[in-house]
Amino acid sequence: MNILLLGGSGRIGHLTCEALEARGHVVVAPTHADLDLALHGTPESWRPWLKDVDAVVHAAGILREHGRETFAAHLAGTRALFFAAFTGKVGRIVYLSAAGADEEANAAFFAAKGAADGFLSVLDIDSAIIRPGPTYLHGPGQTRRFAPEALALDWPRTAGDLPTTPVEEVIDAIVRATEAPAGLRPVLQLAGAPLGVATVAHAAGLAHAA
Repeated sequence: MNILLLGGSGRIGHLTCEALEARGHVVVAPTHADLDLALHGTPESWRPWLKDVDAVVHAAGILREHGRETFAAHLAGTRALFFAAFTGKVGRIVYLSAAGADEEANAAFFAAKGAADGFLSVLDIDSAIIRPGPTYLHGPGQTRRFAPEALALDWPRTAGDLPTTPVEEVIDAIVRATEAPAGLRPVLQLAGAPLGVATVAHAAGLAHAA
């Protein structure tokens, strides 16, 4: 399968690329310098990237705005990509969203994710929406390594606890969704393994120190 992977230079995207290539897929994973999502706000700008592509895996995004990299610009680029794939010959879209994605959310990160989810869900194309909580890599012993900026977001909590997701689970979900039989359109909620408030503060401190 020929796959266009966005976000390949990030932690999840890089590991996803390795996993897909290990299973025999041909993956094109342009760097941010080669393909800036914020600068591709029209379907026409995506069509050269989608030539001969069977599936799109969208794992790109920002946790906070800086310069031209805004949530609105990334949402416009995401919608344009989805529409170009839908009107082209792409057979499947896998989108890495987030737990708490909601177009009506007060936080711009979750509102943009929710808007992208909603746009993709109305397109008649095989797709999967994957919603992890803050992701972590396993460190020495029982430690977990988080991205500090991700922990700073106002994630949905259950009884004060923060649902988290191991990176390995996200990679597995993306690969399975990419290879799923035709006709499936799941929304995969991956947030689990809750951390208490004190543990989150400690994990954030470790992440900043790393």
